[in-house]
Amino acid sequence: KVYVVGEVGIQEELDLIGVPHFGGPEDGGKQPDMGPGGALPHDSDVGAVIVGFDRNINYYKIQYAQLCINENPGCEFIATDTDAVTHL
Repeated sequence: KVYVVGEVGIQEELDLIGVPHFGGPEDGGKQPDMGPGGALPHDSDVGAVIVGFDRNINYYKIQYAQLCINENPGCEFIATDTDAVTHL
């Protein structure tokens, strides 16, 4: 299972090869509880975080991805756009 920080194109590619995923544009409006004692539960079955261009990046996505990478043994971090300058 993959957590996506990016846009729908990443999800479409994962669908083509049958890889289950979540996140992406659907998490664009989410906000983590950043108050005292706030905790964000995460899916322990996530085996990879894929990050690409994301016009709706937010703290929720960053925190969720970080939790998966740090807390799930063997979770891979995959960057799709390794260029230093975006195309915009």
